[in-house]
Amino acid sequence: MTCEVKILEMQSLKDNDYWTKQDPFIVVEYGGNKHTTPVKNEGGKNPKWSNQKFTYKISSLSEDVIITATDSDPFNNDLIGKTSIKASKLCPTGTKTHGIDIKDKAGKKSGTVYFTTKRV
Repeated sequence: MTCEVKILEMQSLKDNDYWTKQDPFIVVEYGGNKHTTPVKNEGGKNPKWSNQKFTYKISSLSEDVIITATDSDPFNNDLIGKTSIKASKLCPTGTKTHGIDIKDKAGKKSGTVYFTTKRV
């Protein structure tokens, strides 16, 4: 099965920058493949992407798809939050919209990532 993941937006992100708006990006990983959205310069707490689609060949429904949100900084990127979802829940028949909370290193909610998935 092949699954398309389309990143839509993140909301209510924990802000890691004190002087400026943060510059977030998302990394989606599955089965050794890693895809990254462009950095949303000064995207702040509620960045949106348009047409950020990634395709994955799902070989094991029990594997996790890992989604990581990071703040891009010149010297050291900062983790905003991370989550995972089983591949079995990711690509049902038709298109599905997901809203999944991401958590920081301490396990506290640091925002929500929204994306759609569909079988292709």
